[in-house]
Amino acid sequence: MYFSPGQLLIDSFAVPGSPNSGLDAPQVVGISCPVAHTLCRAMLGQVVQRMHALLLAHLQRFTFSQTGALRLKHDVSEYSGAVRGMGGGEEALETELKAMVSILIISPASLLGVVDGSLRMSHKDALRFIQLREDFKTARVGGKSLATIFASE
Repeated sequence: MYFSPGQLLIDSFAVPGSPNSGLDAPQVVGISCPVAHTLCRAMLGQVVQRMHALLLAHLQRFTFSQTGALRLKHDVSEYSGAVRGMGGGEEALETELKAMVSILIISPASLLGVVDGSLRMSHKDALRFIQLREDFKTARVGGKSLATIFASE
């Protein structure tokens, strides 16, 4: 069975722009394909994985305050909904993004418990995201910096 582009269902819809942006509403494209087309599903999976990698690389260029992290949480929810709408549901990727956002939002004193408890994330992986916090260099828990706490497994 060969795949032809005519088998893709492409739908675009307007998304309201930011009230302060002064820009017209951008067009968002929704892509779906019949379940029977394995090649189409594989292509959508690759698109989702590459979008996820690009998004993570982009986010790791910034530092986030708690307010910024709350805005990011909303954006990640919207992104996750769009990805699910495309049919490329990679739950592990979505879980990683949500873990990153939760690490950015919670208080420094709660970080160790959340990372070791509900997230079950290695300290090395957690440190990648903790370094994005605005308070990373200044926050102390029990007299230790966040870098010191998460430097060891």
